[in-house]
Amino acid sequence: MKSILFLVLTTAIFDVSADVYFEQPLSFGTIVIRDNSIQSSVVVPTFGHSTSSGQLLIIKPGQAAEMVITDYPPYVDLSITPMLPVITTVASGDTEQFTLSEIYIEPNIRTDSAGMAITQMGGKLMTSGNGKHYLNTSYQAVFYLDISY
Repeated sequence: MKSILFLVLTTAIFDVSADVYFEQPLSFGTIVIRDNSIQSSVVVPTFGHSTSSGQLLIIKPGQAAEMVITDYPPYVDLSITPMLPVITTVASGDTEQFTLSEIYIEPNIRTDSAGMAITQMGGKLMTSGNGKHYLNTSYQAVFYLDISY
């Protein structure tokens, strides 16, 4: 079995004066795909432990992201919508890719008196299930967030 390491990077779309950064990036950990003949997935919840389904095994659990949102008006409710699905990429090599199919974000995000909010972000990553092979490498996914209030 080959282990596969994931680091998911994010990019956000936001108001020009606002700022979004990640204290902790979303990571799906290290996984092994026993057989890609069926679609399998790994889920990293906003809180709790990673889970997997199908032919995917977790070697090292992933970790939810901690997203910090600043420079918004004080005491506003934020609506965050991820632009999905997104296909992963690798730095080099010809390999099958994963699909980042879901992003989990806390439903009630409200800025504080300084216009800042901190929230956790999890996600779901899926294999293709088409029988093609995955390289033993790091995969990345860049996705966009629409943040409105």
